[in-house]
Amino acid sequence: MDAALRGLAANLLAGARTALLLPVARTSFRIDAAQLLLLAVLSALIDVGTDWLRLGPDVSLDVAAFGSELTGIALLVLIAALLAWAFGEATLVVALPVVVLAALPLTQLCAVLPPALEGDPERPAWVVEAVRWALLAWYVLVLGRSAYVALEPHAKRWLRAVAGCALLAAPLLVPPGALPDAAWWSASGPASFDPANPAAEPVLSLQRELQDDALAGLSDHARGATDLYFVAFAPDSGAGAWRERVEAARDAMDEHWGTEGRSLVYVNDFASLTEVPIASVTHLREALEEIAAAGDPEEDVVMLYLAGRSNADGSMTVDLPPLGLVQLSGPGLASLLAQAGIRWSVIVVATCAPQSFVDALADAETLVMAAGGGCDANGEPPGFHEALFGGALTAATTLPSAFALATRRLAAQGHPPTMHVGEAIAGQLERLRHTGGARAALGGRDRG
Repeated sequence: MDAALRGLAANLLAGARTALLLPVARTSFRIDAAQLLLLAVLSALIDVGTDWLRLGPDVSLDVAAFGSELTGIALLVLIAALLAWAFGEATLVVALPVVVLAALPLTQLCAVLPPALEGDPERPAWVVEAVRWALLAWYVLVLGRSAYVALEPHAKRWLRAVAGCALLAAPLLVPPGALPDAAWWSASGPASFDPANPAAEPVLSLQRELQDDALAGLSDHARGATDLYFVAFAPDSGAGAWRERVEAARDAMDEHWGTEGRSLVYVNDFASLTEVPIASVTHLREALEEIAAAGDPEEDVVMLYLAGRSNADGSMTVDLPPLGLVQLSGPGLASLLAQAGIRWSVIVVATCAPQSFVDALADAETLVMAAGGGCDANGEPPGFHEALFGGALTAATTLPSAFALATRRLAAQGHPPTMHVGEAIAGQLERLRHTGGARAALGGRDRG
């Protein structure tokens, strides 16, 4: 046993010199089956330790890693046997695995660096990536140097070492999952989750709660009044500014049009998955149905603010990867309103190609205002939100006059919107003013 341990120490010293690109000869290694076994066990123990350091103390041993470790050793011996056959050097079957396993401990220990560096939020991500790529390059270089040392002596060993390095590094190119690659440890505590991943089960569960709470908080219809309900819907996760826009719109409506307790916001923003219900067609359908149940469909008015980019077919982009969400079209929205039993509606469409919504929704009991088409570099209709929610809706005492004021301002800026006011909706919106709509005390006059 003492001789075996002394041989192991000699191999580790020679392997370190190999990994550090210091002068070393094949005769510095003790090459036999016993050393191959000892080095394989040591390699497994190092992996056990580094995996534990990476995951932390609250972990449990995964027996599947035994199979992964044995597969790695078997693959190394198989490559050595293939090279021994190709080069006609039978001693490579044991020599190459011994040299490789003796040289790899330093690279295994350094593999804990990238996870350790990732723990510092102030460290730039490129630093971690640079370290990871540097370690990978070093690992391949160590494989090539190991092949070169194991092939001594031979006149053509540089060329053969390149071939040996290519075979030894080939498993790096195998697709994930093709070979067993289980870690020695797995988390045993409560499952962690990424709050910015909409597909994480805890996020999906919380989304259900957020939607239920939002709908449960809707105020019921006030008897004798014409109430206004407001829904902001921003389903495009690719445009981060929409969350700010729709929340500002909700605040303006709550303050100036009495929708507090009757307003909802749906937005697809990875930063708000644990705070706000996502903007999906399912959530929108449930919201409209709950508004119809809480309000009086024959009396109350529902205002929808749709904000986001357009698809090539004119539908609205509903996007939150990796979820596969249904897109929202003009006819689709008309169907949702009809199924919910919503009679009076005001539809504001702030999207790049809104005409399909105007065509599908314009009728006698609907007011539709849509951006004039086209978007700026951020995917937003220029000036639309500011003209309507940042100005006109806080300066007017009726919704039709607010939309007319916004239309004039946008036309003056060279971005005239499209507006349709149904014959019947105008009178209903006038009743909204007299029974508790606008809170702006303007003496019956619109400013602007």
